[in-house]
Parts: sequence; C-alpha cells; structure tokens
Amino acid sequence: MYKKYIMNIGMSCRHATKIWLIMRLTTVILMAMLLQVNAASLAQKVTLHHKQAPLEKIFREIHNQTGYDFLYDKDLLDSKRFITIDIVDHTIEQALIRCLSNQSLQFSIRDKTVFIKEKTILSLIADALESITIQGKVLDDKGFPLPGATVKVVGTNKQTISDGQGNFSLSGVNTDAFIEISYIGYNTALLKARKEIRVLLSIKSRELSEVVINKGYYKESQLLSTGNSISISAKDIEKQPVVNPLLALQGRVAGLQITQNSGVANSSINILIRGRSSLNAAVANNPLYVIDGVPIQSLLLGDVLGNNGGTGVNASSPQGNPLNYINPNDIASIDILKDADATAIYGSRGGNGVILITTKKGKPGKLSMSANLSHGISQAPDPLDLMNTQQYLQMRREAFINDGLVVPNIITTPSDANFDVNGTWDTSRYTDWQKDLIGNTASYTNLNLSFSGGSEAVQYSLRGTFNRQGSLFPGTFDDKRGALNFSLTAYSADRKLKIDFSANMLNDFNRNAQSDLTPFTLATPNAPKSFNDDGTLNFGGVRSDNENNPYSYTLRTYNNKTNNTVVSIRPSYNIAKGLMASANIGYTDLISDIKILQPSASYSPLYLSLAPVYNIVVTKNRQKTWIVEPQLSYDYTVNKLKLSALVGTTFQKSDNQGNYTAGSNFVSDQLIGNIANAGTLVTADAGSYKYNYNAVYGRVNVNLADKYVLNLTGRRDGSSKFGPGNQFGNFYSVGAAWIFSSEKFISENLGVLSAGKLRSSFGVTGNDGIGNYAFYDLYSRRTNTYQGLTGFVPTALANPDVSWERNAKMEFGIDLGFFKDRISISGSYYRNTSSNQLLAYRLPGMTGFTAINNYNFPATVENSGWEGILNTQNIVAKNFRWNSSFNISINRNKLLKFDNLSSSSYANSLEIGQPVSGRELAWISTGVDPTTGLYTTLRRDGTSGSTAGTNVSVANTTYQTTWMNTLPKFFGGLNNSFQYKNLQLDIFLQFVKQTGTQYL
Repeated sequence: MYKKYIMNIGMSCRHATKIWLIMRLTTVILMAMLLQVNAASLAQKVTLHHKQAPLEKIFREIHNQTGYDFLYDKDLLDSKRFITIDIVDHTIEQALIRCLSNQSLQFSIRDKTVFIKEKTILSLIADALESITIQGKVLDDKGFPLPGATVKVVGTNKQTISDGQGNFSLSGVNTDAFIEISYIGYNTALLKARKEIRVLLSIKSRELSEVVINKGYYKESQLLSTGNSISISAKDIEKQPVVNPLLALQGRVAGLQITQNSGVANSSINILIRGRSSLNAAVANNPLYVIDGVPIQSLLLGDVLGNNGGTGVNASSPQGNPLNYINPNDIASIDILKDADATAIYGSRGGNGVILITTKKGKPGKLSMSANLSHGISQAPDPLDLMNTQQYLQMRREAFINDGLVVPNIITTPSDANFDVNGTWDTSRYTDWQKDLIGNTASYTNLNLSFSGGSEAVQYSLRGTFNRQGSLFPGTFDDKRGALNFSLTAYSADRKLKIDFSANMLNDFNRNAQSDLTPFTLATPNAPKSFNDDGTLNFGGVRSDNENNPYSYTLRTYNNKTNNTVVSIRPSYNIAKGLMASANIGYTDLISDIKILQPSASYSPLYLSLAPVYNIVVTKNRQKTWIVEPQLSYDYTVNKLKLSALVGTTFQKSDNQGNYTAGSNFVSDQLIGNIANAGTLVTADAGSYKYNYNAVYGRVNVNLADKYVLNLTGRRDGSSKFGPGNQFGNFYSVGAAWIFSSEKFISENLGVLSAGKLRSSFGVTGNDGIGNYAFYDLYSRRTNTYQGLTGFVPTALANPDVSWERNAKMEFGIDLGFFKDRISISGSYYRNTSSNQLLAYRLPGMTGFTAINNYNFPATVENSGWEGILNTQNIVAKNFRWNSSFNISINRNKLLKFDNLSSSSYANSLEIGQPVSGRELAWISTGVDPTTGLYTTLRRDGTSGSTAGTNVSVANTTYQTTWMNTLPKFFGGLNNSFQYKNLQLDIFLQFVKQTGTQYL
C-alpha cells in the first residue's frame, strides 16, 4: 500500500521529513543492489577449454567472461608459447596462474585491470635461490582428512600425495610458486606457496563429462558414450540393509525390474532388463553378472524339493540368485548396461543386459582402519483388518443360504468337510494368525571392519563383514554370513606394468522355514489350537481336519551352508605410447551343502498313511568357472581426432556338479539328522553339466573434437550348448553420438546448457540360455534294476539343428545438462526384437515323448518403451545440500510374429500383439445379481449369468473370457537426499502401476 503525498504550499515539515527519509532509503537500497551486482561480477568464475591456443586469445575470453581488462605488450605475448588449458569454475587468479605456469610472465590485479609483464632476470635468480619447505594438511569440507590427495607445484614435476591423516610435505619450493591440490570427486584448490598450508576441498558437482562408466572391457566418459548405461555407487548401496546387492537397485535404475519372490532372508530374485525376450520360461532371461571381470553363473543348482542355494522357502519358486553370496559392503560400484552398443561386446552372454560389479580397492596413504556397526529391526506392515470369528461364521452361513443350501451340520451330515461351520471346530475360538505367524520382530546386525593404505607403487585393502538377519516367523530361523575381501594394486617403477588382484570370500549359513508362512495369516479364525497339551502338533481328529497346521512348516527345517569364492587378477603392460597389453584372469567356486529335515511329526497321520515322506534330503552342489581373456588396446590422437581400438579373445569353462540323497523310513524322528539311519535311500543328480565358451571380440571408437563419436563393436561367439554347424554366432553393434553442446554456435548462445548429446545405436546379440546338451539324445538312470543291473531310459530327444535366439536392439536417446549440470535430464526410446525363438515342439504321447524341448520357431517377441531420468541439485550451500533423482520406465511387451500360430500347440496360450507373459484369463464381470447377491459374468450370447464357476477356460462354450495384462504399465523411483553438515536423511519412494489378480 502506498501513501500519496502532495506538496502544497504550507505543507507541514513532518511530511517533508518523511519524503526526505524515503528518498534516502531508496538511495541506500539502490546502492546495495548495485554493490551486489558488482560483487557478483567480481566473483564470476572462469571456464576455459583450449588446446594449443595463444595467450592473447585466452586473455580475450577471460575478459568476455569477467569484464576484467588486460594491459600488456603485444610483442611480449607473441614470443610466448601456446598453452593447453581445461578448467571449470576457477577464480580469475586461479585461471591466470594456470595460464602463466611455465611462462616467464607475472601478473597483478588493480581494480578490474590485469597487468601482465615479464619477470626480470633478478627475480628469476632470486626465485631459484630462495626456496621453502611446505608442511600442509588436506581436509574435506566437513573437516575430515583426505588421504591420497595429489599435491603438486604448478609448472614443475614436483609433487607428492597426502598420507592417511591428510598431511603432506614438499621441500625446495620457490616462494613465488603456486601449489595445486586435487582429489577425485572434489574441486581442485590453487594456492600461493607458503610454509604452512591447511586447505579444505569442497565436493565437486558431478558433471556429465566427469562421470566415468565401466563397460567391462573398457571405460569411457558418460558424455562421450554412445550407449545407454547407468552407474550406482557404493554410497547408494551401503545405505540399505540388504544381503543381495541387487535389491539396492530397486527403483533406482530405469528399465530394471527386480522382484523378490518372498520376504524371507536370502530368498530368490527375478531380474529383467527391459522386459522378457523369450517365449520359453525355461530359456534364461537373466542378465550377465560380472564381478571384477569374472562372469558369475546366473542360476544355482537345485535339490529334490526344488529348493536351491538361494532359498529354502518354496519348491515352486524360480532358481535363486547367486549374488546372494556377494557382500554388498565390498562393492564400489554397479554398472548396468542395457542397449546393444553397451552389451554387444559381450555377445550372446549380454543378450539380456549386463550387470558389472566392481569391488572396493585400496588408496594411497598411511595404513588406516575404519569400523562400522549397524543394528536395526524389521516388522511386517500394519495388519489387515480381518473379520473376527462371529463375523466370519455369519458370512459363511449367509453364503450357504444365498446358494439355496442348508448350513452344514456335523450331526446330520457326518461326512461334511466344512469343519469351520459344521460344528467340528469350536465356534467361539479365535486366533489372530497375523500376530502369531508374522507378528514378531526380526533383528538385523551388520559389522564391517576395513584396513587400507599404500604408496603410489602399491595400494591394498582388507575388509571383513559379519551380517545376521532374523526372521519374523516363530522359531529360531536366521541367516548368518561372514565375508572377507582383499585387493592389491601394484605398479612397476616406470609405471608401465600394473597388476590388479582381488579375492572375495563369503561363508553363509542360512536356516529357514521350508515355506513362507504369510499365506497362512488368512487361515480360518476358529481353526483348532496348533499344539496339543503335550506340545505335539494338533492335526485334528481322525479325519485330520487340521491337516494344514501352519506350525508344521516350522518343524521342517532348511539348512544351507554356502561358501563362495571369486578371485580375479588383471595384469596390464604399456608396450609403447598408446599400446597396451592386458589380460583378465578369473576363477569362481560356489559350494553349497544343503540339509533339509522333515520329521514325520510335522505331517498328519492321514498324510503319512497315503504317501511316504523323505525325512532328510542332503544336497551337495559345486559350481566352478574359470576365464582367461587376453586383450590388446591402442589409443592414438592426431589433432582433433582420437582413435581407440581393442581386440581380444575369451576362453571360459564352467563345471557344475550336484547330487542329492534322500532318506525315508526312519525308526524315529530323533534319528533323521544322520542319513545313515534311513531305511530307504534315493540318490540322484541335481543338474550336473559342463559348459565351454570361446569368443573373439573387437572395438573401434572414433572421436572427432569431442563432438562426433562413432563406436563399432563385434564379437564371434562359440557355445557348447549347440551342435556342429551351429556352435558359432556373429554379433555386432553400431553406436553414434553428437555432443551438440560443444558446437560453438550453441555454447555461445545457450549459456545455461552445460551438456547436450544426441545418441543412437543398433546391434544384434544372441542368447544361448537353454539347457545343456540339447543336440544330444539324453538318458537318465533308473533306480530299479533288472537281473541285478541298473537300467537307463531316454528322457529327451535330440535336435541337432538347435541354434541361437537372435536379439536385435535399436535405441535413440538424448542427454541434457543445465546450469553446470545442476539439472540433468536423460530420455531414451528403445525397440528390441528377439527372433528364432526356442520353444518346446510338442509331440503326441504315443511317440514316447511329449516334446522336443528346444526347437527354433519362426516367432518374434518385441519389447519397446521409453525411459526418463531427472537429477537435480536443488540446494547447494556450505552446510546444507538437497539433491533429488527421479526415473520412470514404460515398457510394452508383445508377440510380434508367430508363423502358423493358429495351427500350433500354442494357439490357446499366445496371441499376436499381446504380451508373452503376465497374462491372466478371466471372466468378464457384469456386476452383481441383486436377487441372489452373486457375481455375474458375460455370456457368449450377450446375457449375464452367475454359474461360470472358478475354472476359467477359453474352451467354455457358455461364458465369454478375456485376457488381462498384469505386466507393469510403468515403474520407477524418486529419491530425495538432505544433508546438513554430517547428518544425512534419504527419502526413497519406489512406484509401480500394474493390474493385480484377485480371485473371488
């Protein structure tokens, strides 16, 4: 609101005084604004990117960025050599120090003018004679020491590194020299030499050009990358109390779907990168896992119950994930490669994507020790609001009446099986199954101890971890593990030879119930008590009416002792400038010893009278893999053209041996712990096989002026899973990128754009994720004998023509950074097609076989979609930071082609244009019949009825059916990280939009 003052003759002095005060206040505000603008101008940062440029050109650009004038003798600059400089956000003093290093020039600044003059001979002599010894300390912005920071004298070869406490010392330094202190991930400091230096380095904003992506066989800047890959650092993994590092990626990586099959510790995990590409569920759709260059088998061997090293929970669950046996605390980063450009160099092994895991390494500095202890608890979500016994029984009786039936009564109908309502069970009894079965609190403990240090020639680290996860179920169930990680990096005196060595060992002892008890939380509320007075399980009366006693599963134990070893050694040698020879040599060994105990007391008498029970199952599995990959790489630069090339070969062998022995007919449950006490023994194979793989690969990368990038990769794979004539396949990719933010007309007119890239790629990979020996006739041994001899029976027909599935991948993407990458955006569209599908070719049973298990069909599956990523640095202050990250993925899966589908055996399960998985057949609801209260569904004649039943079938001639798509429509995650000094709070939300299944 404003007051209007009108100057009239005779106006009072009070009003005149007010006007004078307003004018003075306005002047003060204007002066403050002008001073603020001037201060902002003086504090403006300098960014320079020049190669072999004259000083005059550099000074002219500094003037354009800061407004500072330069005064110098032009002839003086003409005699000086050109410079190469690459700095971001430096002060004008720091920029000038960089420009004039190794030049016999000095500068001074007065007001907004920079004076450049040549050093006198006397000053040069004085500088050479006068020197000091510098003692210093390097700290981060929180005051913690930074070991391994590089400290160098600008313009000389004199340098050192800080020790484990951040201390350093430099002797013989000229008094007018400048000291540069740098550390990876932090802004570089430039200081005038003095005897004592204490410097705080601030964290650097991770700009797109500085993020390095690990591609396995090579590394490259994310800005110059033509492919699509995401890197997750240790700080994101360590924040989450998970035993499988893949669970730390849930919701954080666009295009990556991770589903845990149960909430039990160490349970199995399903992984999909950009959808399912194979029609056959038996064909592996798992990505390739690589740890320090060593590939890890994606599936574990099983036992007679279908359990495996990943879980003892559910016999029908998929195979467990071997990364359950990798310690998350030992991981430095996880890189996910998705498109053809990023994965084609892995050939058929990378057809479903690649997940690269790099473990932590030592850093230069004095020996340092760190310890971390975390302890927490977990609980089930808030319980469902369920009916009590009286409400439940009222609902049940009403249902019988609505159906026109008499409410059952055990007296009039003794054979009736509705025990809850017919009077067999106590109608006044109530059990809160949610509280009893999953109402406990599970504790979590994690202890880490690490030692690291070394010099410029040798760096080492040793890390140990103990982890325990409890269980919500009643009983003494838990998962305990201990892990040890050792790494060593060594350089020769001339730094031409480098050796990286790492060893990871983990011992896991998993004690679980054999079944997830969560489904039993919806049990009938008036079910009988679970235990008899003598402590034995209560299975009900003579009819075993309480046969599904949930506590029976707590007596059936699953004990899994697993030892996992991963060893990697990577020597490299610089033969000549730009030419390097290297090798990747690795070995993995996973040993599982599984013992399953199932006492007869955990089964009802009725069940025991109908079928024999294996009281003990002992499984011994061992999975070994070794790999040798020699490689030759060459880097060459001429003017603005950079050429990188590599060529290598792969020799890989896997040996898997597994067997199980099951025992039954024990005299007593007290003796089932020793299989020698069994009256009957059954021994069988658990999936033993050998696998050989050989390949040659190559890559050529061409980079012109850091603007135009072309990447070509090729690989020829050989797999022992295919027969003669089909063992080898050729795979390739082409990727291109245009970094348009480096174009002069864009950089000069779009100052807010710090990075901009258009990229595209196309390539073909394969998939050999079928069972072994598909091109052979297979036989298995029978347990019975004939005339004292064991017989063999055929179990699978050979298909000598079985060949690779073919995956073609295409992608277009754009990456943008604004305001020095304070805001970064990435968007991608992809279309992947998988053809030559491997399916079972079904046969009439009269042939003796039901199918040829692996047969190539002329069918094509398509996965297409969009991915979006947004990262922002919302607030960056001295003591407070707020960062956000968001990603979203939209994937559409469909059957694109299937020749003669209508006449094939898959006509009723597959449909052109529809998803190949995640489909549920359902009736079409038309509401509820108001007279009967029953659900009604659509008939084929257009009317509605309520007699469809629960057996949904396309063959039903009365009622209409439809297929429902239950795959996610979109999914993603949102993370907000708040940091105030040493306190950090992360809020992470994962979201999925999909249609679920509800059975009525």
